[in-house]
Amino acid sequence: MQKVEFFFYADSEDKGSNLAIELFNLGYDVYAVERSGDKWSIIGATIFMKIDEATITSWGEAMYLLADEKEVVFDGWGMLIEK
Repeated sequence: MQKVEFFFYADSEDKGSNLAIELFNLGYDVYAVERSGDKWSIIGATIFMKIDEATITSWGEAMYLLADEKEVVFDGWGMLIEK
């Protein structure tokens, strides 16, 4: 079980803020909605989740769908592997 960090970009602050609200409603931490050049970055982390192929694939697909719904770009994810 581990948290997964996520990265989105929006072309407006409103879209970024709307996405942040949705992610918060999913129980996720949103670190920031910040201007990054001509876009807005939305960065945060999930709740603890199982780390296996099926779970990550399903979660990633859900993030792409959410991005489409909110008219933003899902830019990827990452996690720290602790020994």
